[in-house]
Amino acid sequence: TDMEEADSLTLQSLLEQGVLKHLETVESISTSAQKQFGLKSTMKTMKSEWKTMEFGYMEYKETGTYLVKGIDDVQTLLDDHIIKTQAVRGSPFVKPIEKEVKDWEAKLLYIQELLEQ
Repeated sequence: TDMEEADSLTLQSLLEQGVLKHLETVESISTSAQKQFGLKSTMKTMKSEWKTMEFGYMEYKETGTYLVKGIDDVQTLLDDHIIKTQAVRGSPFVKPIEKEVKDWEAKLLYIQELLEQ
C-alpha cells in the first residue's frame, strides 16, 4: 500500500528510482514546503501570544460605565500582528492557509476598530 511504501522510503530507494534526474523539482517542492511551514509557525506563534493578553477595566465615576484600561501592551501587540499578518497574506506560499490568515486578519482589524472607539 501507499502507506507501507512511504514508511520504507529511504535515500537509497530514491536514488535507485532516479530522483537526481528530478533534483530541480524536488528542490522547488522542498522550498515551498519550508516557506509554508514558516508561515504556519508564524500564525501559530501570533495566536499563542494572544492567549496571555488580558484587558483590564475600571468604572468611570460611578456612572455604571466601564473603561478599558492598560491597553498599551494590547495596542502594541495588535499593531505588530496586523503587520505580520499582512506580510503572511502577501506571501506567494500562503495558499494552503489563506482562509485562516484572512480570518485572523479580520479578527485583528475588528479588535483595532473596537479599541479606536
